[in-house]
Amino acid sequence: NNNNNNNNNPTHTDLKHNDNAYHVLATLVTERLLPKIHASPPGSTHYSLTGDDAAFFQKMLPRNVRRGFVDAVRYRSQLLKSG
Repeated sequence: NNNNNNNNNPTHTDLKHNDNAYHVLATLVTERLLPKIHASPPGSTHYSLTGDDAAFFQKMLPRNVRRGFVDAVRYRSQLLKSG
């Protein structure tokens, strides 16, 4: 059973159009990153992830979901810009 084929993978979701799935993932990612961003020095352009953070992101956004999530963020950002 090969789960790398997104078209046949039951966990693959169109995050551009599935609002519930997108919002769940976006909320989990945001809740994990915001404390790190807020704890960064003013004007800082980066933050560090711990091993626990990396494990969290690997679990929440495994490779077969990650690209779709990034594409959905881009797509939804463009929708916001176009009004």
